[in-house]
Amino acid sequence: PESKKSSDRNALLRQYKLGGASAGGTVFCGIGESSAIADSGLVSEIRLSGCREPDEKQILFFISAMGGGTGSGASPCIVATCRSINPKAITVSVAVLPSGSEPAQAHFNAYYGVSRLLNYDGARSVDLLLLLDYDRLRQVRGVGKGGRELRMEDFLTHALGLMGVAFSHSNFTPVCRMARGLKIQAVVPCLAVGRSIEIFGSLTNMLDSALALPLAPLEKSTVSLSCLLLSIPRRLATMFPENSVTEEFLAWNKRYFPGLRASLFQIVQTDEHSDRIDCCVLLGGNTLDSAMRQTKSGYVDFKAYLERSGHWEMCGLDKHKVETAEETIRAYDSGIGPR
Repeated sequence: PESKKSSDRNALLRQYKLGGASAGGTVFCGIGESSAIADSGLVSEIRLSGCREPDEKQILFFISAMGGGTGSGASPCIVATCRSINPKAITVSVAVLPSGSEPAQAHFNAYYGVSRLLNYDGARSVDLLLLLDYDRLRQVRGVGKGGRELRMEDFLTHALGLMGVAFSHSNFTPVCRMARGLKIQAVVPCLAVGRSIEIFGSLTNMLDSALALPLAPLEKSTVSLSCLLLSIPRRLATMFPENSVTEEFLAWNKRYFPGLRASLFQIVQTDEHSDRIDCCVLLGGNTLDSAMRQTKSGYVDFKAYLERSGHWEMCGLDKHKVETAEETIRAYDSGIGPR
């Protein structure tokens, strides 16, 4: 493993080659999972990366591209290993679902990986799973410092930074407690990055802008949880008093989500000199079948191929593991349905 210090954010960045030289190139989720399980150095590397025990104040943040074998197979194993080291930590995972142009095999990997992130060998895994559809991510627009339009890669980095700052600067326990009470693990982010208060005029307009393109398919009628992460320049703090944000956010929720059961917001102040606001709304309550439509379709196609050909070993899986993954998602969807 290699490590280096990032001077601008004072963060320790580590690189680790999982399971030897070939693991990063695997294209099947079962092979990636087996590589992570067999890696004797993984626990030591995770500890060196800062996962500690026991610490209920620690938040573990994971980001995975789910189309490849490593992201979909190894990531759930890494999350589960972190939970075994520090079972009191809050775990938040961002899962980027493959593009619709990718082959069915990539969607098969993603479906299996999401299932394992929700429940790993019979135990609840992540506390919160943020689903991002790659095709939708390519369509969103944001504005960075100096009014420069963000490219997709920059936009994702900026958005993840916003979520990371909000998570680390406040007690995120209420969000997870609220989600758990509603039996929600998976949420869909809606982002409005770099919105000028002079142009948009109000928080409501910014929220509408965020909701215009959810980062995964969203059925508004089934949303039961709405969490707002709001980042504002410190000099504009007087324009966003908590009582006003509360009233405006509640009215916005009521307009769009008739089945809403719980909501909350967090405000983070920055030292930016512009008038640009960042907001991220996390919406939960949708079934995974609706939020992962094209991934489910690709999964069904590739599973049918495996059943015809019998090539289960090629993926490093067997029929029982795949059926367990299906049951995990069915159970999740059933659990968040109408009660």
